[in-house]
Amino acid sequence: TDRDLDALSLLDELRLMNSHQMRLLFGEEFVRSRLKRLYHHGYIDRIDAQRRVRLLKGGGSEALVLALASKGAQILKQHDRLLHDRRDWSERNRLFKPSSLPHPLAVSEVAVAFEQMTKTNNRFSLTRLPHSASLLAPGREAPLIPDLIHELVHDDGRKVVFFIEVDCGTEPNSRHEKS
Repeated sequence: TDRDLDALSLLDELRLMNSHQMRLLFGEEFVRSRLKRLYHHGYIDRIDAQRRVRLLKGGGSEALVLALASKGAQILKQHDRLLHDRRDWSERNRLFKPSSLPHPLAVSEVAVAFEQMTKTNNRFSLTRLPHSASLLAPGREAPLIPDLIHELVHDDGRKVVFFIEVDCGTEPNSRHEKS
């Protein structure tokens, strides 16, 4: 369905999402029935690294961490909706480490917040722009490629572009001058 393709496209674009984020965008029934079917038919993967994180925390249940599987990427490619053509999505999903989950999930959280904001306010629309744009940051030789680029278009035609970089506290927060 179109909603299935939309969900697969989001996983292609954002790399990881959790079931709570999907629920906010697509509703409870979609998560309960469609996501389960997409998983059982091999279109999406549940990330194994999440289980190790749960064990380290002493168990419990958290929202499932989801990623696009190779079969889902093939469907997106057939519908000309695939943004990132990776060799083997499912293999890449198996290689995720627990320490690499927080950042992409935080990026997805920001993307979902933008989506929800535009759903509840009809004064503007949202367009997610490709990640190919970059910014020149003072003191850096290489350009900064943001995690997300969103364009909000107001109902009067004004446009605002947001370059979003999610900080999980894993990189130093200092700039070094060039020599």
